[in-house]
Amino acid sequence: MEYIISIVLDENRFNKIRGTALEGKVKGLFGGALKVIDLPVTEEQAKKILEAFPKSRIDARKHIEETPVSFRRELFDLLAVKGDDALDEILNEKALGRLKSLSLEEDDHLNPP
Repeated sequence: MEYIISIVLDENRFNKIRGTALEGKVKGLFGGALKVIDLPVTEEQAKKILEAFPKSRIDARKHIEETPVSFRRELFDLLAVKGDDALDEILNEKALGRLKSLSLEEDDHLNPP
């Protein structure tokens, strides 16, 4: 089964990928008011994400949601540089360990909605 992680693009992020192959993957939501890139995630990758970040979940649309801000930020940065290999790179043990630590700090600083 395949899942999806949507990376929301603000103007700054969109400008970083303008003119690259990633620009062709950008989708508009809400009449183009919001731009996103949908990344396909394999079952194995999804399992690693959900194990690393227990607050994450898969919604009814098969989107992986509620991942830490630090994870999504780094995923976009790698995506802008490495393209489609970004998800594999961020899911290695060293990167996940560092991102787990950062996510714990986020819990201390971010107020619940």
